[in-house]
Amino acid sequence: MGLYETWQFDSDLFKKGGIVIVGLIVVIAVIWVLAGAFQPAPLQVQLSGFINLATNPDGFPIQPNSELTITVTNPNPEPAHNVSVFVTPQDDRALIVFPDSMHIEILDKSRSFVVSIRPNPNERVLSGTYLLTVQTMIGSETYSQQVELEVKNPSA
Repeated sequence: MGLYETWQFDSDLFKKGGIVIVGLIVVIAVIWVLAGAFQPAPLQVQLSGFINLATNPDGFPIQPNSELTITVTNPNPEPAHNVSVFVTPQDDRALIVFPDSMHIEILDKSRSFVVSIRPNPNERVLSGTYLLTVQTMIGSETYSQQVELEVKNPSA
């Protein structure tokens, strides 16, 4: 009977130890997946310059030549292949985006994608928030960043 009780004790210990090991594996797997989900995008989006969307009393831009520049670069030592970049304004009448999309076969440290955004001198700018979306696609992976431009129309 002593041998059976010892074997029973070892069996329970084995079950408890197995559950602990399986639990640790699941926790490590979840941490591994979450760490991969929060990695930053492999490309950098930088803003420079300014865009002046201030309007005169009739609603047209005061400074239509002001320009915001968005530069997409690859800071990684290895090149990114099959890169597409799209810049989409919420209101495509008030803002001029050039070029609004581009496809680059290989984006390495020596190349970049530059977009210029300026107010349309022929359209009235309404008060509110204008949302710009910068979307990059590397192969089948998609990364997105949004920029808000706030306009306060003094005549409104």
